[in-house]
Amino acid sequence: LLDDIFYRFELSYQKQSDVDDSTISTYDWYYLNSYMTNTVDGHVFIVDGQQRLTTLTILIIHLYHMALNLHVSEGIIKNIEKRICDHDDNGDMVFWVGFEDRKIALENIFKHGLEGEQKHIGSKTVAEKNIYAAYETIYSYFKTKEFDEHKYNSFRLYLFQRVFLIQIDV
Repeated sequence: LLDDIFYRFELSYQKQSDVDDSTISTYDWYYLNSYMTNTVDGHVFIVDGQQRLTTLTILIIHLYHMALNLHVSEGIIKNIEKRICDHDDNGDMVFWVGFEDRKIALENIFKHGLEGEQKHIGSKTVAEKNIYAAYETIYSYFKTKEFDEHKYNSFRLYLFQRVFLIQIDV
């Protein structure tokens, strides 16, 4: 997945170009596939595509950590955070993927990055083990790509504007 997305991104990326919506709109797009949902009483449930959406959430969590390390603007950091989670009336994190068996691991990597797994209390579900492993894989992959703020912002906009998922409601 990362190889495919980066291949498309790197076909268009130019270090000298402006980083804005107009420039990113000229980049090749990437079709990530579809996911299926079912809406019952106003609540949307994911029927197929949980793994893909969880992986994208983990990828965006890594982009969030990169934004903090690159000291990008507070507005960008807030924009990225909104794509990952919100907070309920009690102030608890609520992740958009919404699977309870993944919440602790997602919260740990969101708050602590690579150290998130060491913050885990109790035994881990298979889903949680996979989330920690996926975050480590994404982290290692990005280390090989030599990001500066320009490339980071270009990739961030590319991911959010040119990588397409199709929602099919059944």
